Amino acid sequence: MHTAYGEHVGLLRRILARPQRDTPAAPAGAEWIASGEWRTWDAPLDIVAGESRYLAALQSIAGPPRPGGWLVPVEAALEREPENRHDPAAIVVRIADLIVGYISAELSDDLAEDLDRRGPRVRVRGCPALIRGGWPHKPNLGVMLWINHLELREVFPNVDFDELREEYAAPNWPANADEGEPDIAGSVHTGRGGRRDAVVPCADPRLPPLSGHFTDYVEDVLEWKRRGLLDEAALLLSALIDATEAESRESGLGVVPWYYEQLAIVRRRQHDVAGEIAVLERFAGQVHAPGAGPPKLLERLRRLRAAAEPA
Repeated sequence: MHTAYGEHVGLLRRILARPQRDTPAAPAGAEWIASGEWRTWDAPLDIVAGESRYLAALQSIAGPPRPGGWLVPVEAALEREPENRHDPAAIVVRIADLIVGYISAELSDDLAEDLDRRGPRVRVRGCPALIRGGWPHKPNLGVMLWINHLELREVFPNVDFDELREEYAAPNWPANADEGEPDIAGSVHTGRGGRRDAVVPCADPRLPPLSGHFTDYVEDVLEWKRRGLLDEAALLLSALIDATEAESRESGLGVVPWYYEQLAIVRRRQHDVAGEIAVLERFAGQVHAPGAGPPKLLERLRRLRAAAEPA
């Protein structure tokens, strides 16, 4: 996490208490929001699920779809919901006291265990969050959380935040300067610098041609991973890697690491060490875009190679 993030001790006014329905949301004028410093932090974590069911609530906070999309920093509350009949470990996410989603089921058990030590139906307020999305062609809004803030780490002492960041870091971060800004010219953007008229090249006959820029498929990758459709996710990611390499050759700016990282994670979940090494070796052979991603992936490749060497 960016060092400036951890230096503002008490800035978020985290409060642990039994929930009260009339508890007001933390003020939108919080210093980290007003200063814009959140743009310099590490990527928020994409660990909230089900936001599409609460689109009306999210749009009441951010707004209706617009060409520039939305990028809205807010403070969220995490609340245990032990009576949830679908998941006794459920953790609801609220913004401005409105339900906007739930912590992903694959993570809720670990987080709920830490929360339950503080009492029934405990609520953690002041969690830094980001509402993102809302383009005309993809109107859904997503919620991402910075739960690895130093103060929040105290709430979740048993969580491996390094592993969490590796697997759930929001893609395409830092955000483009124009993401979340209304497009005065009225042209359509993906919100991530993509071209809507580009086509994803794919030589694999198992995958039909994909229209649109490769950044349009981020949500599809994440959804297939959440549902455990690893073969399908791997197939799509392979096509998207082809696309980012084609764009890199055209622009000379380097490949986007996220797609390689996600395919490596899929291979790891499939217990395919050789496949993970192959993905990372392919990445190592490319021109790399600047950022924290390349060193992390190259270090992972070094460790895997070392582990594979005979003793």
